[in-house]
Amino acid sequence: MKRQKVQLIAILVILILCIGSYVFLLKYNAKVEEDEETDDYTILTLDTDDIVKIVLETSDDGEVFTLVKSDDVWSVSGDDETDIDESAVEDLLNDGETITSDKEITDVTDFEMYGLDEPALTITFTDSSDNEYKLSIGDYSSSASMYYARVNDESTVYLVDSTVYSAFNIELDDLVAEEEEDSSTDSSTTDASAEDSSETDSGEADASTEDTGTTDSSSEDASTTDVSSEESSDTDSSSEDASSESATTDVSSEESN
Repeated sequence: MKRQKVQLIAILVILILCIGSYVFLLKYNAKVEEDEETDDYTILTLDTDDIVKIVLETSDDGEVFTLVKSDDVWSVSGDDETDIDESAVEDLLNDGETITSDKEITDVTDFEMYGLDEPALTITFTDSSDNEYKLSIGDYSSSASMYYARVNDESTVYLVDSTVYSAFNIELDDLVAEEEEDSSTDSSTTDASAEDSSETDSGEADASTEDTGTTDSSSEDASTTDVSSEESSDTDSSSEDASSESATTDVSSEESN
């Protein structure tokens, strides 16, 4: 009897543990699903049509360049000779139009631990009303596979996708329009070569024609010479015949006398 009571208690304990584990798993899964379904934090939004200035600074090489828009045309500030690819700037603006994060760290005081005291890159957008929207990107979190980011001077640090970093980690050369002069030069060179070739062929053809004409002329002259020789031979023959006839006449006259 006592043994059965102990077994019953053991079964009850095991049952309670199983129920407790089941409840814990339910709550844990619910929390995971809630985290997965949580909407991303929108940390930056831009009215891309109203942006008139972009400043990009990278700490790796210390490059800083500023793009300004005037009359709907983008150019490099202080550089009138560099042509900017408008479509490349539009892509840059589209990348910054809406930036989201699914994780945030609030009330941060030590930004150095996130690499945001000296960000890897900082991009600042300015609209026509002089409102600035600055996004700083710091260190890479290998555990989250994301980058730490900060907007303006907020005390909140966000984790953003690596594609955000890739989109803004660019150089000025990536925004410069490609030159088309090389193709025009090659085309002109090709045309010039074709003209030279045509002129050469034409010159050779003319020279061949002249040579042929000269040959024909020489042949004609030779023919004329042959005719003259034949006429001269005929004349000499006639003279010989006349002389023979005269001699015969003289002999006849002598015999008659």
